[in-house]
Amino acid sequence: ETRIEGNFTANENEILFTTIPYDKGWNIFIDGNKVNEDEIVVISEALLGIRVKAGEHEISFVYEPVGLNTTISISSCFIVALLILYTLKKRKILLFKKKRLSLWEKTDINIQNSQIKESEEYVVNFDDNIQDENSNE
Repeated sequence: ETRIEGNFTANENEILFTTIPYDKGWNIFIDGNKVNEDEIVVISEALLGIRVKAGEHEISFVYEPVGLNTTISISSCFIVALLILYTLKKRKILLFKKKRLSLWEKTDINIQNSQIKESEEYVVNFDDNIQDENSNE
């Protein structure tokens, strides 16, 4: 869970011992006020403790992983960039795309090119024949 709430009574100024593993991601609120880092104590290099004043208190532990906001920001920017690239590709606006041809497409293009050359030769030959006919007259 990311949130723990409860009430406690301290008889005097003391340290509230918890069995919550210490992590910098915990934000602690006593009576609605955020606890300063000075008041947080690491117990046995593993558990979370809080210096508290005497009296009845309401306490809240809220966990937010360190770097969560940075991670969310970077992920959001990346997703937006992907959406923009996808939209540009769908609209065929991308200028840097290269068309890769398969072997069949390359073969088809070579066949078409050879047919064009043959038809050009035919036209040239046809034009030559017309000129020859005109010269014979």
